[in-house]
Amino acid sequence: MSHPDENKKSIPVPVRNFCLVKRIVDCDNGLDLVGTIRQTIENPKDNTFFQYRFNDLTAVVGGEMIQERTTDNDNIQESTSSIDTKDTKQHTMTYNVKAPLVFDVVNDLFPFKIVQASLTMELSKRKCTDSNQMLHPNIKVAKENKTDNISLQRPKMKEGEKEDKKIAALKDKMDAMKKFDLITPFPQVEYICEEKGKKKYCAKLKMTFFLAEEGISKVIEVIAPMLLIATLNTLHVLNNDVAANDYIANSA
Repeated sequence: MSHPDENKKSIPVPVRNFCLVKRIVDCDNGLDLVGTIRQTIENPKDNTFFQYRFNDLTAVVGGEMIQERTTDNDNIQESTSSIDTKDTKQHTMTYNVKAPLVFDVVNDLFPFKIVQASLTMELSKRKCTDSNQMLHPNIKVAKENKTDNISLQRPKMKEGEKEDKKIAALKDKMDAMKKFDLITPFPQVEYICEEKGKKKYCAKLKMTFFLAEEGISKVIEVIAPMLLIATLNTLHVLNNDVAANDYIANSA
């Protein structure tokens, strides 16, 4: 028996998916990525946008993970160096996003733990509201100016600041975590292509941030009891003449 989608004509739809990363925050289940997404459909077949999935979880617009901001329909007559938009009709929606990150331990080297926190963002295919056609989102990736794909919200800085100070200020702005520190504010970005018959689509991307678990608490947990035992043993010896088996360290 054939799948219902096989009888429908599949059409790739060019989509520009811009993501502005603002900060990473603590949440009840781990960490959330807070940012803004702008989805722009070129030559739209209807007035409906593609639904998002974050780490395989459907993001319902108006829910906790994603909310609409503004809509913009324009006939633009310009082309940029990174994306060809010559006389293209566009349909744009901007969203506020708070998406959960998935953890994976890279290295557990006492007293520090290095983890990667990633977000896989996927645009779901859908049926055209005006026909029986299946529309497959195909993300257009800017190759020259990569900040047209993903950008970081930069803090206010004085003109002429050194690059290392800019990066430090960017890390401070993005890092709203108590347990982890950003190793670098710049994420690793991957675009994932899939084959649908003879056609290839790119409807998925993955952002990965590398974090270090703060190690000072672990050091204190180990060193503090040892210092306490050493101090008590010293006081014990100074105040009393005792045998070796009376030392606090041997009491266990």
